[in-house]
Amino acid sequence: MTPSEEFVLVYLIKSEGWPEEWITYRGNEMKLGYDIEIKDPSGRVFRAIEVKTALGQGTSALFQPSQLARAEELGDNYWIYFVEYRPPWQVRRIIQNPIEALGPPKREYESGIVIDIPVVPSTILEGLRGDRSK
Repeated sequence: MTPSEEFVLVYLIKSEGWPEEWITYRGNEMKLGYDIEIKDPSGRVFRAIEVKTALGQGTSALFQPSQLARAEELGDNYWIYFVEYRPPWQVRRIIQNPIEALGPPKREYESGIVIDIPVVPSTILEGLRGDRSK
């Protein structure tokens, strides 16, 4: 588990209020397409979260084919959490349904696509809390 993934796990519980028992780290499962899963006790997936790191106010991110396939499959239940690359760790941007929200890729490679993503100051995120009714 990377430090940024570990940070997001803690962030989900302490800042967003998700029950710890609903959260599972899945990043060690190859080709799953995301790192963290939030499921209610019935097994319904609320969020599949891919953690990306960012440095500064903007970044480009590589999305592997498995990540793209999952994002398309899960739609509004697929999220990206961008985390500042170095301490002090901060969530810089949260994107729901990145395929729809970010538009077409900027560059395509065999290993995936690169999308340019503006990263907003963390103060804008302070009021964001995901809708748990979806």
